[in-house]
Amino acid sequence: MNLLNYGKRVYSVISSGVPSDMITHDLIRDIYGVEVLVRHDAEAGLHLIPIGVGL
Repeated sequence: MNLLNYGKRVYSVISSGVPSDMITHDLIRDIYGVEVLVRHDAEAGLHLIPIGVGL
């Protein structure tokens, strides 16, 4: 993914809603190439737990 596409993607996420709704496993994998578990906690908020590097 080139820098222009990365910027468009990040802007799209920021302008589309609240982080807990927008930050997903697929989004993190597509942008950063990292596999994560995305967990939501009512008290602590959003957790991204790295589980590996995507191929």
